[in-house]
Amino acid sequence: MGFTNSTLQISAISSSLAACPRLKTLRLEENCLSITSIPEELLLESQVSLLCVDGNLFKMKEFEEVPGYAKVIILF
Repeated sequence: MGFTNSTLQISAISSSLAACPRLKTLRLEENCLSITSIPEELLLESQVSLLCVDGNLFKMKEFEEVPGYAKVIILF
């Protein structure tokens, strides 16, 4: 199961998404997310294996330093 939400100007993600056991793909391209708006729980504790975040307000280099980065496949 996946969730696609592109180009809606989302600026925050709830950490409660980490508790969704069937969520495997999360596509959030072209929104207004900063590096701090992606909760660590989403990367460390969720079942998400594919996270698409191209076109947001941070650079890939910044995201590589977030705890849990290596656990998911990140598409830019």
